Amino acid sequence: MSLATVETDSPHPAQLTGRGEEVLDHVVASIDACDPHDEPFSHCYFENVFPEDFYAEILERLPSPEEYHALNLKAWSRANGESTRDRMFLSKEGLEPLADDQRDFWTTVTNVILSEEIKRTIFAKLWKDIAYRFKIERDEVPNLAGYPRGVLFRDTDEYRIKPHPDGESRIVTMMYYLPRDMSQESLGTSLYVKNPIHKRLFGDKFEEVKRFPYRPNSGMAFVINRLPEKTSWHGRELIPAGSGVRNSILTQFRTDADGQDY
Repeated sequence: MSLATVETDSPHPAQLTGRGEEVLDHVVASIDACDPHDEPFSHCYFENVFPEDFYAEILERLPSPEEYHALNLKAWSRANGESTRDRMFLSKEGLEPLADDQRDFWTTVTNVILSEEIKRTIFAKLWKDIAYRFKIERDEVPNLAGYPRGVLFRDTDEYRIKPHPDGESRIVTMMYYLPRDMSQESLGTSLYVKNPIHKRLFGDKFEEVKRFPYRPNSGMAFVINRLPEKTSWHGRELIPAGSGVRNSILTQFRTDADGQDY
């Protein structure tokens, strides 16, 4: 199978054709059908993201653990030194080591998730906090520039990331969840609010107010804000031993074309 190709490492995916175009239409419709919420900050959760046969192929074509790279061993490792968070960039350079058929398939996935159509759809869906952050009108939100970056993540036992708002260069963060069944439903990303000062004094800094279900073929997105009155606190509680691998695709739409932080 050889469909669209990632032309460069720049955040501008190639034009989709054939199967890729059909997959994109399905993903856009799934996101467009989601029910947005604006508290504690604008977010939404969507299901049936990819066509069923394409999702099954994603699971079958997940790269081997050896093809990922540790994100940060100082931040995310077990006591024995093994990494708990590994990644593979969804870019021309990141996909280059894969076998030809694997590279073709993941190139198609990349061109779908980094598409302008998805950016416009999710921006329109989560318009409220984007308009608030950038001081623009609702009808201007879909036209706001958003440079995409994509990465495959592989999280394992003892991975945790504390509540954080993401960097200022990020506008919207999206995750596509890739479990095989419902047994890992509790492993989704959490949203938080900062507790009142009297609770923080006793070490209880944040309250978890929502956890997205980590269900097959689902996903979520939220708007990044670092304003005192609207901060996009999110994270992941400790993954317990024996939970299995937490596979996901991360997409960011950013204000800068060249940023590489994840």
